[in-house]
Amino acid sequence: MIQIVVIGWERNIMKRLLMSIAILSGLALANPVLADSDLKDVRDIVTVAGTGAAVTGASGASIMSTMATAGAVVGGGVVAGTGVVGGSGGLAAANQMNKHLYTNCEKQNQAACDKAQYGTYAGAAAGTAASVGTLAVVGAGPAGLAAIGAAVGGGMAVGAAAVVAAPVVAAAAVGGLVYWLFK
Repeated sequence: MIQIVVIGWERNIMKRLLMSIAILSGLALANPVLADSDLKDVRDIVTVAGTGAAVTGASGASIMSTMATAGAVVGGGVVAGTGVVGGSGGLAAANQMNKHLYTNCEKQNQAACDKAQYGTYAGAAAGTAASVGTLAVVGAGPAGLAAIGAAVGGGMAVGAAAVVAAPVVAAAAVGGLVYWLFK
């Protein structure tokens, strides 16, 4: 029995740690000291991974608590938490795509790469706005997340994962589409 309690405690600490890393790295993305460092790459990757880890396999109460804690950073609740967690993941993903996919392109494709960099950030912003807007419309509680999850064949955890992942997916989709259109 003691072992089960310790394992549950460790998992809760790990989730809180990943959530803290995701929030802090999302808020620190504009730090000029880290602008071109390898540490920033690691932080971006941890941010993207942390956004999914924040809700994966969590109970309903844990999901709501995690999102409310993230929202409290900016003075809000669950809806604001969705923006903080999903937005930081989308921004980190856009930064990594721009650095590794849309930088130092061949001369004939440089204009397309430049436009795609704007597209990734626009996609991350649009995905964040869509997540926050959807959650605000359907309700920020477990029923709202379950309704979003039901739309894609799941439940509350799937709904939470969908609103958190939407900015990352939108960043990739819009950036890729813009590159393809201007290539």
